[in-house]
Amino acid sequence: METLSLIKKFRFSKVDGAQDDGYCFTNDSKCFINIERHIDSLHSAVSRYNTETFEREFFLQLDDSTKLFEIEQASDGTLYVLGLMKDTSVVGVLNSEGIEKAYNISLDEFWYYLKYFTLKRDGFTEKRCEWTFLDESEIEKMKSSDLTLEKLFQLKQRKQK
Repeated sequence: METLSLIKKFRFSKVDGAQDDGYCFTNDSKCFINIERHIDSLHSAVSRYNTETFEREFFLQLDDSTKLFEIEQASDGTLYVLGLMKDTSVVGVLNSEGIEKAYNISLDEFWYYLKYFTLKRDGFTEKRCEWTFLDESEIEKMKSSDLTLEKLFQLKQRKQK
């Protein structure tokens, strides 16, 4: 990153169209976790790649009722996701079998978090902000926010109890 130079370019797998869904690195930076839409399915899959070799180490095809948009790893290693399950917006925990636990969130929350993570991933650049269709005050509020899927999940979990 310091020199802003391309180290390696590679194709993850047979994916369909633009891959602009979420991704994250593991806390130890040894793996890259990517949400993908594969050619053989209209819905999401999650792959984990070794960052040294770029070999895929893990692949999880989600069922056709699940579509993921964002993913992040918490400090304890838990993977949190933002997506749709049976056309309902959710925040959940992902494990090697699929979505372990999920809580419904409003569509407003879903879109707000989706826009936030897209802007954050792109560095809140001026051009990216133009394409979010948010007004300047919303963008400034997002810039100063420290939103995480873990916090949203925990908030929904507390409200559920």
